[in-house]
Amino acid sequence: MTARGAALLAVLALALTSCGGGKPPAKVDAEKEKAEALERARHDAFGTQVQALWQTPLLPLLYMWAAAWIGVATTIGAMMLSCTAWKLPMDQSILDELVELMLKLIKWWVIVRLADIVIRAIFLGQFFKMLTPWYLPMLFLAEMLLIAIPAWRLQRPEVRNNHYQLWMNCFYIVLGGLGYRFDPTTFAYRHWSRTYYTPAIAEILISLGFISFCIIAYTAAVKRLPILPAPVEQWYESEHYYKKIYPYIQLSGHGNENQYRPHYAD
Repeated sequence: MTARGAALLAVLALALTSCGGGKPPAKVDAEKEKAEALERARHDAFGTQVQALWQTPLLPLLYMWAAAWIGVATTIGAMMLSCTAWKLPMDQSILDELVELMLKLIKWWVIVRLADIVIRAIFLGQFFKMLTPWYLPMLFLAEMLLIAIPAWRLQRPEVRNNHYQLWMNCFYIVLGGLGYRFDPTTFAYRHWSRTYYTPAIAEILISLGFISFCIIAYTAAVKRLPILPAPVEQWYESEHYYKKIYPYIQLSGHGNENQYRPHYAD
């Protein structure tokens, strides 16, 4: 090999070393993949695929949390509809306990969600992203008002004791919760893109079949199992029965002064 050839090889080796940063190709690829994975994770948490009012690292927690109080509100509404349809009494004590549980879940859910939005708006510089496009903040306000106002009203005993008001407020809470679950995947997802999704016939049939199965299972369960309250007449018949069979037992009479006792009770 001539001196000129050796010098040329040395220059090529130096150029390759400087371009590669002195790192083997495998190590460079591994670091590149690691950086891309971190960028994907950051993008999933603080990305732009969903509008900033909904895009948050707490989204899975808030989704599951919302499902909890939506389920409690749905239980209250379903119980009241069933008792009305089958002319059964409504156990106000059970309804009050369910309402208390629902209000606690909603209260802390609202606090956590608003705190998350304030922190991201102030400290992460997402305030202006939360304001565009203009109709999404309006949608956010509609969600929160449908959830917060009925929850605030249900703190009053006179609203809870009015079955119509109780059912309507639970309906609004469920509507607001379903809006929260529906908006991030529909209206707030890629709001700049004019893309549409139409479910296939098979998907529609599967959804309708699952809903039908749930209705049948619920109807069978409440008719076969002691889930709903018994008719008022049966309770008073049991009271008369135990008074005759066990006259030495003193019935507590808890809450009788506030109860409406029909003529057949005495």
